[in-house]
Amino acid sequence: MTGAFLAGLVAGYGVAVPVGAIAVLILGLSARTSFRVGAAAALGVATADGLYAAVAALGGAAVAGLIAPVAGPLRLAAAVVLLALAGHTAWRALRPRTGPGVPAGTRRGLDTPMRAFGGVLALTLLNPATVVYFAALVIGR
Repeated sequence: MTGAFLAGLVAGYGVAVPVGAIAVLILGLSARTSFRVGAAAALGVATADGLYAAVAALGGAAVAGLIAPVAGPLRLAAAVVLLALAGHTAWRALRPRTGPGVPAGTRRGLDTPMRAFGGVLALTLLNPATVVYFAALVIGR
């Protein structure tokens, strides 16, 4: 029991301590909006990490055995999806803007606590490093 607790503690620190894109996003949100928005965004990250930890602990090892025979095609499909997302993002970033800008006073983005929580929760759930970290911890045991 103590070994599992310590492994979970180390895993939590391993995910939470490095300053990555999500941490910078939360810092920027807090600086541009308010502490409440930043705290809600941080709670979204903690919720996603907790969900991944629960899923990994409850079914990670069993699912790994089922996925092993099709791991190669799944990797190829994941690479194709990532390349398509990168191409789409590059196309949207480089295309000329034709329409009018956003009117002044219009609320957009993660400017409220609920939007920050939901948006950062979704971003963290999509973060492959978090998935890999918790899956490796469970499968490695």
